[in-house]
Amino acid sequence: MTDFTTIMPLKKGAEDEAFLQFFPKGFFILDEHRVPFADYQNKVKEHGALFRIQAPHGSKSRAIEQNGLECKYLNSHDSYVVYTADAQKCYVWHGRGAAPAEEDGCNVLVANFFKQPGSTQSFKEGEEPEEFWTALGGKSEYSQVKEGNNAHPDFEPRLFSASNSSGYFFLKEITNFTQEDLVNTDVMMLDAWNTIYLWIGTEANKFEINSSRKAAQKYIDGVTDGRSKEHTHIDEIHAGKEPI
Repeated sequence: MTDFTTIMPLKKGAEDEAFLQFFPKGFFILDEHRVPFADYQNKVKEHGALFRIQAPHGSKSRAIEQNGLECKYLNSHDSYVVYTADAQKCYVWHGRGAAPAEEDGCNVLVANFFKQPGSTQSFKEGEEPEEFWTALGGKSEYSQVKEGNNAHPDFEPRLFSASNSSGYFFLKEITNFTQEDLVNTDVMMLDAWNTIYLWIGTEANKFEINSSRKAAQKYIDGVTDGRSKEHTHIDEIHAGKEPI
């Protein structure tokens, strides 16, 4: 008798679509050690929280608690839910590049995480009331969709590791990536539509750097997603000196 049972390891924040299907009321990634859920809810009611809503697979969404109530954690590609520190207000913010599934995920979070917040206010990026920025400690820079970048509405940034650790140079795509996936011993290639970033780790060697430059140009030459190859450029940045 053949045993077809398999074990699929998943990294936190890199859940696949099949896994998320088991959580129809929403999937939450909390910035907290394991505590009773009621205790966590009480903590959020007292101190507030910011959740980033992502639907990387186009249907099921997940809510990822951010490290703090600060504007710098916003990203135009997603939707967010903000609970104020006094639990009297809930803001739902939709970035310009947010997908419908991410907007729907906000409604799931509001309905199932806190049953009755004091009041809920939803709005699009660019339509924020001043109270929203106040809840985030004031308006400051965050990752925004650049006007006129002509990115396809379904475009998602892609990250690749570039390494010769196996004795030969290779690119490996990292799906559902986070900042923790950046490896200082390698070069990382980030496709951000009109810009291909080459992030050079502090311990990356010259062979990896030179090979990454060639690989980035070859990558641009091979894209077939409708972007202008003439207006797609390569930008080298070093670890610790990243632009916003």
